[in-house]
Amino acid sequence: MTRIAQSIAQSGNIVDLPTDLGPYVDVPSTGGPASMSTLVCPVLLATTGLFVPKLAVSGSVAGGIDTMAVIPGFDSKIGGEKFIEILRCANIAHAEPSANFCPADRSLVKARRERGMMANSGLAAASLLGKKLAIPGTAALFDFRVGPEGNIGRDVHEAEQAEEMFLKVGASLGIHVATIKTDNRVFPCSALGRLESLDLLWGILNNSNRLLSLDQIHMQTCCALATEARRLVNGRLDTTSSNQELLRLLSSGAMLKTFDTHLEVQGASVDGLTEVLEIYSQQVVFPFYSRGRGYWSPPDLGLAKNWVKREQKRAQEQRRSLGNDPRVQVGLRLIRAPGDFVQEGETVVEVRYPAGFSPLAVPQDFAGGIVDHPIASIKQILQ
Repeated sequence: MTRIAQSIAQSGNIVDLPTDLGPYVDVPSTGGPASMSTLVCPVLLATTGLFVPKLAVSGSVAGGIDTMAVIPGFDSKIGGEKFIEILRCANIAHAEPSANFCPADRSLVKARRERGMMANSGLAAASLLGKKLAIPGTAALFDFRVGPEGNIGRDVHEAEQAEEMFLKVGASLGIHVATIKTDNRVFPCSALGRLESLDLLWGILNNSNRLLSLDQIHMQTCCALATEARRLVNGRLDTTSSNQELLRLLSSGAMLKTFDTHLEVQGASVDGLTEVLEIYSQQVVFPFYSRGRGYWSPPDLGLAKNWVKREQKRAQEQRRSLGNDPRVQVGLRLIRAPGDFVQEGETVVEVRYPAGFSPLAVPQDFAGGIVDHPIASIKQILQ
C-alpha cells in the first residue's frame, strides 16, 4: 500500500506549502453516506486560524467536493500556485484530483467502483494517504466511518483492523495522521444528497433553530473531530476547552464569514449558493408518513443510499447533465429525528427530485418504524 500511495502522489505535481503559513491540518473521511464532517470541519478549523489544504474525490451520493461543486462557479480543479493562493486568502483550498494533481487517484477510484472494490480497506488507505502525500506537511485526522455502506469496515472489528494497517502505512510515509471511528451504520445526520447537504450546511452556518436533535448531535461530533485535528498540531490543547470554543463558533455565526471568503476565492458566491437552494425548494417533494404513534426509528441507511444513488444516475442520464448540475439532484431528508415521539400520519421523511423526473418505485420502508419505548441516546463516536 505504501508504494501505491507514493505512486498516486507522484503521478502529478507535489504542492509545496508556504512556510510562512500554517499549521496545516485536515479532516478527511473514509467515505460513507449522510455525514457532514468533511464540509463542516474544514470551516471550523479555518475559522480558528488553521489552514486546511483539502484534496478529495467525489462521493457516490454526496461527498464534500462534489457537493461544493454543485454551487455555480466553484472551481474544484485547482492545483499548484492557484491552490496555494486560495489557501492563503481563505485558509481553505478544496480540490479534486485532476490532470496535474494526483491523476492516478482518479483512475484508481474509477477502477475500484467499476469492480466493486470501494470497500477494500488497503486500496482505500492507499488512495487517502496518497492524496495527503501530494500535500506534504498536512496533518490529518481521518473520520473512519464504520458501516456496511462505507469503505473501511462493516463493523468496529473490521474498522480496527483497517485502522491498524492505515496508521502503519501513514507512519511509513511520514504523514502525521490519527483516526476516530464514527458510526455510519445509521443516519449520522438528516441529509442524504448534495442539495440536502448544502441546505443543512447553510442552516448550520446561519445558526438555524430548525436543526433536528440528530443534526445537533452530529455537530457535536464534528466539533470533537475538529478538536482532535487541532490537537495533532498542538498537543497541549485542552480537549474540553476546544470543544466548547468550537461549539461557540457554530452558534456565533463566525463560520459564515470564513465560508463566504472560501466560496469567493474559489470562484463561487453566496448568491450562487442561494440560487441552488432555490432550486432545492422548488423540487418535487414525496413525503412519507408515520405508520403509527410512538417513538420513530429511521429507514435503513443502505436502502436509502442505494436508491438515491440509482435515481441520481437516472436523473443525470435522462437530462444528459453532469453530476454537479443542481437541476438533476435526487436526495432524501429526515424530517424527524430518530427517537422522536410522533403521531400517526406525521411527516417523517421527504424524498426530493427534479420536476419532470419520474423515479422508479420509492421503497415504502422509507417511512421507518415505530417502537413503543424510548430509543437509546445516539453515540456517534465509537470507542
